[in-house]
Amino acid sequence: MLDDYQGALEDLDKANVLEPNNAITLRCRGEVKKMLDDYQGALDDLDKADVLEPNDAVTLRRRGEVKRMLDDYQGALDDLDKADVLEPNHAITLRRRGEVKRMLDDYQGALEDLDKAHVLEPNDVITLRRRGEVKRMLDDYQGALEDLDKADVLEPNDAVTLRRRGEVKRMLDDNQGALEDLDKADVLEPNDAVTLRRRGEVKRMLDDNQGALDDLDKADVLEPNHAITLRRRGEVKRMLDDYQGALEDLDKAHVLEPNDVITLRRRGEVKRMLDDYQGALEDLDKADVLEPNNVIILRRRGEVKRMLDDYQGALEDLDKADVLEPNNVIILRRRGEVKRMLDDYQGALEDLDKADVLEPNNAFILTAYAHTNWSLNKYEVAMEAIDKLHFLKPNDHFVLQTRKWSVWRGVSKLLERHYDCG
Repeated sequence: MLDDYQGALEDLDKANVLEPNNAITLRCRGEVKKMLDDYQGALDDLDKADVLEPNDAVTLRRRGEVKRMLDDYQGALDDLDKADVLEPNHAITLRRRGEVKRMLDDYQGALEDLDKAHVLEPNDVITLRRRGEVKRMLDDYQGALEDLDKADVLEPNDAVTLRRRGEVKRMLDDNQGALEDLDKADVLEPNDAVTLRRRGEVKRMLDDNQGALDDLDKADVLEPNHAITLRRRGEVKRMLDDYQGALEDLDKAHVLEPNDVITLRRRGEVKRMLDDYQGALEDLDKADVLEPNNVIILRRRGEVKRMLDDYQGALEDLDKADVLEPNNVIILRRRGEVKRMLDDYQGALEDLDKADVLEPNNAFILTAYAHTNWSLNKYEVAMEAIDKLHFLKPNDHFVLQTRKWSVWRGVSKLLERHYDCG
């Protein structure tokens, strides 16, 4: 096939002039217009063909696809359902209906259609690619990867396959593999907002925050006011300590998707960094209602409550977080600090000891450990932690002042002994 769609359109236009209202001509011209991205023109032709020859499976199948391209998913589903009744077990109908069901968030229904299409045409790339995407939405990342790997073998260097496989690899924590796929996709289809958005997230996971910001900035230019782009860029800006910029992006994302848990969670953390503890608490409370028993929400809200001197509330959140994710250093560290504020010094030390085993020589743990032992008048133990902390943060004000006090206290003790002896 030469794929000369413009030439085909010219011929079909002439045929339509010579013989108007011919269903076959209109059906063919509708398909050609679809290939030329003239979806409205395609729909007009297929509507006419349907009037002239109602209940034609080919017309319905093609019109269903055109309606999908025009984002009329319910209309598309209606046409494809009719086509399936008229001509059951047709691979193209099943493949297209599976895609429409995916767009309608009926992932299980989509998978059933695509499984049937795959049985009929085992090596069809589009079926494999679409089924891989549906499996990803159903959290079957390994199954998705297998389908997309097959699609890549059958049709190498396809930007859609690479873009989708990159996202699946990210979900499987293969961030380097994801980056390689998304880099290839970017070469094949430069300036694609989805590729840039996904690659930006992968770069963030690889701690390339500046690279992530560059990709997300480009994605925002290509597709402004996209909630996912804004949400991800807000997180990247937070990692780059641009808290005000992060807040602006997350505020915009919140307007677009008011009940998105990730946006609320991330905005709560940014507000905490900006010392807006009450605003942070409000966001995290909303996130907790939408997604109860989420470890990240509980952990962050516990810290916010601590900053608001609600130590009991903080402890309750951190206790719940610890049950959901035992042996998490951040939870243990923060809970130890909260217990210290509640004068539960022994409980604080137990948490901090566990945290220290999991992550030795952590400055936050050592600081809390020193404070706690200081409160118990265990000055020598506290000073051991301070000495370790001095190597990590030699210019820290707390460390310098404490070491100075320790020297003064040691001299005082010597003088006391001197006078006692005298």
